[in-house]
Amino acid sequence: MSENKNELNKGCNRKIVIVMYQYSVIVKSIERKLLDLRYEVEILAGEFDKIAEKAMSHPLFLVYLPKNFASDEKHITSLTFLMDIISQKGAEMILLGEHSDYADVMMQVPQAGDYEWLDRPLKLDELALTVRRHTRNHSKRILIVDDDPAFARMLREWLKEEYSTFVLTDGSQVIKALRQNPVDLILLDYEMPVMDGPQVFRMLKGDEEFHDTPVVFLTGVAGKEQVERVVDLKPQGYILKSNTKEKLLEYIQSKI
Repeated sequence: MSENKNELNKGCNRKIVIVMYQYSVIVKSIERKLLDLRYEVEILAGEFDKIAEKAMSHPLFLVYLPKNFASDEKHITSLTFLMDIISQKGAEMILLGEHSDYADVMMQVPQAGDYEWLDRPLKLDELALTVRRHTRNHSKRILIVDDDPAFARMLREWLKEEYSTFVLTDGSQVIKALRQNPVDLILLDYEMPVMDGPQVFRMLKGDEEFHDTPVVFLTGVAGKEQVERVVDLKPQGYILKSNTKEKLLEYIQSKI
């Protein structure tokens, strides 16, 4: 193996799952390219019932979208299902689609905008570099718990270059999620319906397995009384939602 190939492989997650809706010879070319770079490659041809199982090992998913993808309601439903699982499991995904289909896909599945899109026809060397960027090891894992999906997606976008992240919008699911995906830090919204941040925090502290997991509260209110209520719980810290990306990254780096 050449020195350049060794450098490409250094520090990478080696697992790739290619999801295709119908057979394509291009997918086989992608597979050969990735195998040559010593990735572990598996192809799922419409086997969406296996996605959750595969996502447990946090591979990179390459999703090959057929032409006129958005015109098929079943395709849209399956893509939404796939993205929900990938988000929950903290995996990564790249969408491979026709440039002419991009706007229609984004219109029907807005959350697709959270993931990278590569236009076809693909340049395999460009794909290899993109795969390398997405599969480099992120040594720290962060769980974002916030009932506002838009804010949670924004945080995930801010953090994805430095950390492996996944999102929950329901605090009651935190313990179950952590049993499947332990993390190094939890970013926890203070104010949520059904089960708010303090309730989730107390639930974590009462669990022998996760009571030491660091928790940083996210709060949209900077008033003295609100801050005192947060501090009284003795979390790892708290940060205002109004902070910039740079300040948030700096703060998290100091806590993890």
